Amino acid sequence: MPTVSVKDQIKKFIELQKIDSEIYKIKKDLDLQPKNLAEIEAEFEAKKSHLKALEQRFKQLQIERMGLDLELKEMDEQVARGNAQLMQLKTNKEYSAKITEIEGIKADKSVLEDKILAMMEEIETIQKQMAEEKEKLSADEQVFVEHKKRIETETQAIEQKIEELKKGRGAINAGLDANTLAQYERILGKKQGLAIVPVLKGNKCGGCYMNLTQQKANEIRAYKELIHCENCVRIIYLEEDLI
Repeated sequence: MPTVSVKDQIKKFIELQKIDSEIYKIKKDLDLQPKNLAEIEAEFEAKKSHLKALEQRFKQLQIERMGLDLELKEMDEQVARGNAQLMQLKTNKEYSAKITEIEGIKADKSVLEDKILAMMEEIETIQKQMAEEKEKLSADEQVFVEHKKRIETETQAIEQKIEELKKGRGAINAGLDANTLAQYERILGKKQGLAIVPVLKGNKCGGCYMNLTQQKANEIRAYKELIHCENCVRIIYLEEDLI
C-alpha cells in the first residue's frame, strides 16, 4: 500500500471526524433510551401500585367485615338466649341482672352495627375508586405501550444509523495506517468524540482553546508528522493549508 502523506492523513481524519461526531451524538441519544424507558415504566408501575393498594385494602376490609358479622351473629344469639332465660328466672334480682346483661349486649351490638355500617361505606367508596382506577389504568397502559413501542422503534433506528455510519467509516479507515488510526481512536474515546480540530484565529487550539506557540504552528506546516495540542492531546491542523 502506498504511503499516505501527512496532509492526506489529516484530510482523511477530518472526514472520519465528521462521521465520528455524528456517531458520538446519536450514541448519546441511544444511551438515553433505556433511561427514558425506565422512567415511563416506573411511572406506570406507580399507577399500578396505587390500584394494588386499593385492592389490598378492599380485601382486608372484606375479611374484617366477615369477622364483625360473626361477632354480630354471636351477639344476636346471646340476646336470644338471654330472652329465653328470662322466662326461667324466679327472682326479681336474677331477672333484673339478666335484663341488664341483655341491654349491655344490645348496646355493644349497636356500636358494632355502626362500625359495620362505616366499614360498608368505606368498602363501597373503595369499590368506586377501584373501578375508576382500573378505567384510568387501562388508558394509561395503552399510552405506556405506545411510548414503549416508540422508544424501541427509535432505538432500532438509532442502532441502524450507527451501523450505516460505521460502514462509511470503514471505507475511510482503509487508507490510514493502523497505528495512526489507533492513536486517533484513543483520543476520540477520551475527548468526548472530538479527536482532530483546526487551529483557530489567534493560534488557539480548536478543542481546548489554549494558545499554541509559533513553533507548534510551524511544526504543523512542515507536515512531517501529525501534531498534537500539548494541553488536550488532540490532533491539530491548519484549515487554510488544506484548501
